[in-house]
Amino acid sequence: MYLSWIIPSKNEERNIEKSIREVNAYLSGRAIEYEIIVVDSHSGDRTREIVERLMKEIRELSILEANDAGKGGAVLDGMLKAGGAVRLFSDADNSTAPDHFGKMEPYLQQGYDLVIGSIELAGAVIDELLPLVEDKAWFFDSELLIVGEKSGLKIKEVPVIWHNPPGSKVGLSAYVSTFRELLIIKWNDLKGTYAR
Repeated sequence: MYLSWIIPSKNEERNIEKSIREVNAYLSGRAIEYEIIVVDSHSGDRTREIVERLMKEIRELSILEANDAGKGGAVLDGMLKAGGAVRLFSDADNSTAPDHFGKMEPYLQQGYDLVIGSIELAGAVIDELLPLVEDKAWFFDSELLIVGEKSGLKIKEVPVIWHNPPGSKVGLSAYVSTFRELLIIKWNDLKGTYAR
């Protein structure tokens, strides 16, 4: 298995090194090939500098500048650049611990195309789905699930433990934005945007 682990980031200098080291420690202890791609959304802090320093130490690590400023755009850019047959993303603060991948892996082996907890995407199907995702902000993953469902993919949901670390960027405005984005996704669905 070749795994691509995508980490979207924006101004994550406080979290990024710890998160990269945790992901790398987890993956290097497994008998798989992998890459870690940090997709930076034009950070104004030391995020890029920290990642570039770590790249000298962790050969599987690379950095990509996001085309769009939103988290969804960053994840999609990383997914499209990724070379892995299995592709997943996790937040830059590791809100979901890297070892949750172990819970998802058996379902990939059973033939599921999408396994979610965080989100895990497997196989070439992703290259066909990503261009259909219009939301480049917080709810791109929900839209991706709708596109996958409309495409007839086999989807499995796996429970994960979520830890909201201090300094989380999710506030009241995120909930308002989420509601608006859900309405747009529902409207697109009713219009037949996702029909394949």
